[in-house]
Amino acid sequence: MDTHLTTLLLVDDTPDNLLVLSDMLTDAGYRVLCAESGERALECAKLGQPDLVMVDVRMPGMDGFETCRRLKSLVDMKEAPILLTSAHVTAEVWRDALASGGSDVLTKPFTNLEVLTRVDLHLQLRHFQRTLAAISSS
Repeated sequence: MDTHLTTLLLVDDTPDNLLVLSDMLTDAGYRVLCAESGERALECAKLGQPDLVMVDVRMPGMDGFETCRRLKSLVDMKEAPILLTSAHVTAEVWRDALASGGSDVLTKPFTNLEVLTRVDLHLQLRHFQRTLAAISSS
């Protein structure tokens, strides 16, 4: 998969978290957009049309679950995978993540290998879904 044209949107209210993830994913060849709030994430998603989004669960104002729901309501974002991140992953976090339209949950702190593997996995799944949809419609 060609990651050089793949755009990721990272959403976290902690600038240091955004910097670490952004550096890691940029080094892996992705185009990275960053937002420090759910509101800003919606603006970025409308303009940047990301292929995948990573959203922190706990943010002031609009939390990660509401951000996920609102992103999924955007026409261009309905099929984009959204990975939610949290330092405190519980069964309730998983339930709320999936109920809000999330595709996966990553536990903080994460390792580079885990993040890169999960991002690649969800991008590949989305690619296969698009391929199957194209075959089905022809």
